[in-house]
Amino acid sequence: MSNKGYYAGSELKITASIEARFSSSRLPGKVLNKVCGIPVLSHMVRRLKRSSFIDKIVIATTTNPKDIAICELAKQEGVDYFQGSEDDVLARVVDCHERAGSDVIVELTGDCPLIDVYWVDRVIEKFLENKWDFVSNCIPMTFPRGLDCKAFWYKDLKWMADNIKDMAVREHVSLHYYEKKGRYKLGSIESPDWLKYPDYRWTLDTKEDLEFISKIYEALYTKDNYFNSWDIMHLLKKSPELLTINKDIAQKPIRCGAK
Repeated sequence: MSNKGYYAGSELKITASIEARFSSSRLPGKVLNKVCGIPVLSHMVRRLKRSSFIDKIVIATTTNPKDIAICELAKQEGVDYFQGSEDDVLARVVDCHERAGSDVIVELTGDCPLIDVYWVDRVIEKFLENKWDFVSNCIPMTFPRGLDCKAFWYKDLKWMADNIKDMAVREHVSLHYYEKKGRYKLGSIESPDWLKYPDYRWTLDTKEDLEFISKIYEALYTKDNYFNSWDIMHLLKKSPELLTINKDIAQKPIRCGAK
């Protein structure tokens, strides 16, 4: 028996969904931008395939005709795709995992081409070993933004989709977990000291972010296609000027008026 999905004497299906769409207010088509000749979403899929726990990867995209290109990318990378609502992301993700037959959802967004599968696996490992309702490595935020990963039960997210009408929750899939902390048992993975830079932007949302990520790939990808967060930090220590590329980009708040 493989160690994938093994929990409390039974097999669970662990599915990672990557929320991705062409439309983006700050950088349209961002997940299809190429870095080292390969779309950033492809880089992300290939990194996640190295997980020791994930049984299935699905790209959760939309029915917008522009997102056909994302479906084609999924086919090329040998992973599934699901087309759902463009605006109701919660419904899209729940419907995606209902079709996949998931027990455990690993939630990721397609703007994280520097995702490190080691930390993804640590999130899943903690979730499975400690019977949490929700485990993440970004609440509180201790890692650089762009290494974000969350794990939770399909059945809980299904309840949220059926019962919560709040538009912020419908757009930000797992928001209800950490806004209603008393209801759920929440766990977290904290970054080691050498990686504790939550103000660093390793995510893709603007042209400045794309420039930063491109520089990282250009320096590291040819040496190791699956370079990790340690390699990135080592590069940034040697070339701190890279940090100036996107340091002034502000993260958009989840709720209007929030900081």
